[in-house]
Amino acid sequence: MAAWYTTKLDCSVLFLHSLTQLHFNMKQVFSILALALVFGCKPDPTELEIPQAPEKIVVASQQIEGNLLVMVLTKSFGALEHKTVTPGSPLPEELLIQNASVQLAGGGQSISLQEISPGVYATETLTGINYASYTIQVNHPESGLSVESQAQMLPKVALDTFGVLPVAGTNNQYVLHYAFTDIPSQQNWYVVNYYTKDNARDSFPGNPLDVDYIAKRLLEQRLEFDLISEADIVNGGYQITKRFTNNQLDTFGIALSNISQGYYEFLKAQQKYGSLTNKLRGEVVNMPTNISNGYGYFNLHTPDAHVIRIER
Repeated sequence: MAAWYTTKLDCSVLFLHSLTQLHFNMKQVFSILALALVFGCKPDPTELEIPQAPEKIVVASQQIEGNLLVMVLTKSFGALEHKTVTPGSPLPEELLIQNASVQLAGGGQSISLQEISPGVYATETLTGINYASYTIQVNHPESGLSVESQAQMLPKVALDTFGVLPVAGTNNQYVLHYAFTDIPSQQNWYVVNYYTKDNARDSFPGNPLDVDYIAKRLLEQRLEFDLISEADIVNGGYQITKRFTNNQLDTFGIALSNISQGYYEFLKAQQKYGSLTNKLRGEVVNMPTNISNGYGYFNLHTPDAHVIRIER
């Protein structure tokens, strides 16, 4: 960009020098010079070939109490491909990976996850053992792609208190409070997810083990969560009270999960990617991953989930 301006300046100086050999008044000279600066000596556009990253498998997983593990498999795509993918919106169906082989091994078990809908794989037979290591292997014969990852099963941490109350005199203001006790004598990381029902677009599952609902939330990649590290723990616990706005709220879901440091960093980068500040800056965010030869994150943790009915 600097070279382009220098070229324009040099051409304009030469152009001005030639004008001095003629007889113009100063107003005419500056008018012509202004046109020269705008249009003169503009370099021809150059086509750039930008190499695209190869297509890879993207993994998202969620464990639920009751031996249920749900995994969503999608494809990555190049930055120059015309696909609309935004947080809060479903992925295009052509990005979902179907007919893959998904094998989970660990804790004395070997399990094949079954495809229950396009790109969504699940098992209801996972007997989790705290701190045991589990390996997931995904093979997709149609594309020749495969990935592998390991994760440690982390113990469940429960909310001590939680609640949502409408603010008196308002129609869309609410106060959220929750608290929990930290696991002592070790470094821990937590995520608290929110599930707010929008009557126009969303619904909560009648069954807490509704696989379709879990997969929908994974695919939408909403950014409604708090991240908490050991630095936020005070006197062995964490608590917060804060306001939020929702115009059509009658049901509120909250889930606390004890997560790994790697998944904490992944979610932190995801939050940063979706923030307005980053969009304005155009900042590049490198997403961490624990997927070998792929993207996303494989994790094993059981959330402490609760659904609250809002009464006015």
